[in-house]
Formats: sequence, C-alpha cells, structure tokens
Amino acid sequence: PFQIVQTTPKGIVQVLPDTEIIIKEEPVDEEEDGGQPISTISYEDIGGIGEQLQKVREMIELPLKHPILFRRLGIDPPRGVLL
Repeated sequence: PFQIVQTTPKGIVQVLPDTEIIIKEEPVDEEEDGGQPISTISYEDIGGIGEQLQKVREMIELPLKHPILFRRLGIDPPRGVLL
C-alpha cells in the first residue's frame, strides 16, 4: 500500500495519465505523519452502507479467501463488480 502525503493543488485531486507521481525512497512513518495506520482501517469505519458492504464481502472477499470452495462447487467467481 502507499499513502498520499502531498498534492498540488491541495484538496481533492484527480490522477490522470499526465499526472506527475513522486515515490519516496523511504516509507512514510505512520506515527510521525499522524495518520491512522492503514492496517487498522476496516469496513466498520464506513458507515450507513451495510447492505452494500455485505454484497462486496460476498462477491469479492469470499472468492479470494475460499477459492477451493468455488472450485469444488463448480462455481466461477465473479469477474468484476459494478458499484
């Protein structure tokens, strides 16, 4: 994973093919940056979309976590998700 540490202009930006991206040699220290470590962010941090999250879990997580189950049942896992 990576973390955006600065954008010009500030605020919401859009990454396009001609966007300049600079990758630092050293990883960002989460404690110095003051940000929340990526590993602690979960679905529970996203509120109000319980039904949609359940569908995401069924369509994306289940095939990734249990591919043998899908093979045994002869089910092809979904190839994509439209949100």
